[in-house]
Amino acid sequence: MLGLIFSKIISGGQTGVDRATLDVALELGIPCGGWCPKGKIAEDGPIDPQYPLKETKTAKYQFRTEANVMEADGTLILTSGTPTGGTAFAIQVTLKHKKPYLVIGLNQKSNPSIIRDWANMIKIGILNVAGPREAKFPESMRRRKIWQASLSAKDERVVFQNQYYESHFIIVSVRRENLKGEDQQ
Repeated sequence: MLGLIFSKIISGGQTGVDRATLDVALELGIPCGGWCPKGKIAEDGPIDPQYPLKETKTAKYQFRTEANVMEADGTLILTSGTPTGGTAFAIQVTLKHKKPYLVIGLNQKSNPSIIRDWANMIKIGILNVAGPREAKFPESMRRRKIWQASLSAKDERVVFQNQYYESHFIIVSVRRENLKGEDQQ
């Protein structure tokens, strides 16, 4: 049975990091959503209705970013270098509203406990995840999903693993229960 660190994971639905985050949340059954621009637009066209996103009143990406930062208890920024464009704007919005954020470089090995410890210290229920879009981070969509969920029996945590950069990120913890011989999840 999954014991979630976060009650919900949100993002803006853009290609790249946003979409990959929603894909993993949906795949693992983690409540997810967030705000997207009016018309559900992204760099690759309309956002697929499978993503449970709410539309802002405008098609400007900045309003979507601000709405997600405001809804969340904290923002995890995943980047592949110095944050630029919308990723840098997300950091500016967190500072403007005095909201907690954590920047993790996707091109570096990271200790999985960093995110978990940060989230527990800040008491984050709703996590916003932001990062570069596909055009700025082409490796993410070339691999279709940048994240793959895997169980680590050693520490009983679900780890999101970015296979391209071999970085690890904790989003969910697992509580193992063996009920009448049923498979452990």
